[in-house]
Amino acid sequence: MYRTRTPFLTLYFYLNKMATVPILNILMSNLSYEYLLFFLKTTNQSDVICRLAFYEAVNGSNGFVISTIDITVGILIFIMNVLLVNGIRRSRRKGRSYTHNEKLVLLLSSIDILVASIYMPLEIVLVKMLDQISCIFISIIGFWLVFPLVFSGSVVVLISIERFNTFSNNKKCCGVKFNGFYAATILCFHFLISSGLGVWYALLNYFQSPIRQQFYYFFSVATYTISNLLSVLVMNTLLLIKTKKKLRVKEIRNVQHIMVERRLTQTMMLISISLMILYLPVVAATCNIFVRLYLNELKSFGSAMKMLFYALIFCEINSLFNAFIYVFRNRNILKFYKNCLTLNFKTNVGKYNLATQQSLKHISTDTISQKFSKRSRVVKVTRPMIV
Repeated sequence: MYRTRTPFLTLYFYLNKMATVPILNILMSNLSYEYLLFFLKTTNQSDVICRLAFYEAVNGSNGFVISTIDITVGILIFIMNVLLVNGIRRSRRKGRSYTHNEKLVLLLSSIDILVASIYMPLEIVLVKMLDQISCIFISIIGFWLVFPLVFSGSVVVLISIERFNTFSNNKKCCGVKFNGFYAATILCFHFLISSGLGVWYALLNYFQSPIRQQFYYFFSVATYTISNLLSVLVMNTLLLIKTKKKLRVKEIRNVQHIMVERRLTQTMMLISISLMILYLPVVAATCNIFVRLYLNELKSFGSAMKMLFYALIFCEINSLFNAFIYVFRNRNILKFYKNCLTLNFKTNVGKYNLATQQSLKHISTDTISQKFSKRSRVVKVTRPMIV
């Protein structure tokens, strides 16, 4: 009697649906997962091998949940980041150039818009059409699954450094002079790393690379993400300490001192905690994958990929949360949109009042004309009787 294995059963239904060679005897036997991959390679079924890593993650209810969340969060990300970009552009005084912080925020919003307009639609295609897409298309999707989210976290690091330098009125960070040239250099460095990780993952999918290379890849992604999180946490902590010291030196009224310190404390803690909460699941999922690869536990690789897909949802929410923070914590942007809403409300009220007045005038004119017509009729009828 054959012994069954759950991951093999799921693969059987998938491969049977793809109308490949009869796999039932292989799946129900004692053959290993490695032999199954070797069998698929020898039968020139490269597209099937590319799909195997994602099948359990997007199968059944998982695909429905992921696609629904992608559609909802993607629309919100696009709206909030468009509001942020428009608010920064319109609330800026005429003749004043953008600050370094505003440029980085605009860059972060542009990346988040890419997440909403490219990354999420491609992920929905991967979920809905996994049985039909080729290995090349899966590799392209793999690049966009990695690049925007990783680069977004890198830009947050630069924003934290820029905030610290702006508040401390000092263009040095940890003894290094932080001007436009160094900022551009660091930005290009992070861009190359993020795009390199995306290309690396695309090549891993396309060439069906061995387990050892996949282990190195996921280990590199986890290490890079952890370094970004620690950098953001350290910079925001230093900014909080610097803020408290600066407030103690200056003579500020007690009430104002408490309000400013409380607002700054809440803002910094909100940024740090939100980044840690929303990125740590991805770190945990990535570490889970490379540990399973290191231990050669390939049977549970599908469940590990499913965990990673759900963890990526938190990164998507971070793109929404970034725009939400900057819109509602920036007083100039809030003032601009409040003025727009007030002006729009007054305009609509004015149009309504004007339309009401015109309708009342029209009604009064009709009433007077009706009365005049009745009187003229009475005069026409009674004149012959008087004669």
